[in-house]
Amino acid sequence: MQESSTKHVVKEDNITNNGENENNGITEPLLFFNYHEFLTENYNVHPSCRHNSKARSIVVNHFPNNHVPIDSSMYSDTRIVRIPRIFNTIQLSDIIPQFSNYTPGTEPAAINDQQGFTFKPVGIYDNNSFGETSVTPLVPGYMTEEEFHTIIDNINKYLHEAFSPYNVWNLFDSILDLLSANFYNKIVNNFLVDTYSKRKLLELEMYIENDINLGMFASRPGLKILSPRKSGYLSVCIDYYNSHQNHCTNYLA
Repeated sequence: MQESSTKHVVKEDNITNNGENENNGITEPLLFFNYHEFLTENYNVHPSCRHNSKARSIVVNHFPNNHVPIDSSMYSDTRIVRIPRIFNTIQLSDIIPQFSNYTPGTEPAAINDQQGFTFKPVGIYDNNSFGETSVTPLVPGYMTEEEFHTIIDNINKYLHEAFSPYNVWNLFDSILDLLSANFYNKIVNNFLVDTYSKRKLLELEMYIENDINLGMFASRPGLKILSPRKSGYLSVCIDYYNSHQNHCTNYLA
């Protein structure tokens, strides 16, 4: 099996300390792409493309649902699109998780073609359909761009409030914990009252479950967002039942 990563590769000795590409004295910002996706040349031609020449490679950008048992029907019936963390939108992005609000396939370094923002399957890999570009079936197939941006922006807002060390309530909790020699965090937080950070993370859980899964997606059975807590806040996940063989359906992870 021959697989390769996406198209932008920069030599390490050209990377500056601030994450920019320095080439021949010219400093250019590094371009962002969904680093979960990869290319493969080892695939079968999609039935709809039998009469076309085989593309050199396809972009694998949705994945098996690893949040359910591998022998379950849901594992075979759902797919995951992983929305990655991004690190250049705020300060302290290493401790405050933030996720890319680029619609999948529109990232600055995404792989595109002349067809624009359209998912066109050309190959079958691991019994699922993929195209030549970074565009996934997720948007606009199962949600609009506006819905996608609203969801990701709100998730980012909750996470910023929960993890920012400069939030006044987080500072208050930290001071109490320091003055009590960790008694506040160990005892009070566990048995009496939650810290501000924990309350905000619980609000995020309720937003995802009630406002999105049971609200916005109520008329779209099977489509739902998984809590980013399940991926260790490394990605955001959406799940949709795969109703057709070799037809891509999704998760946002």
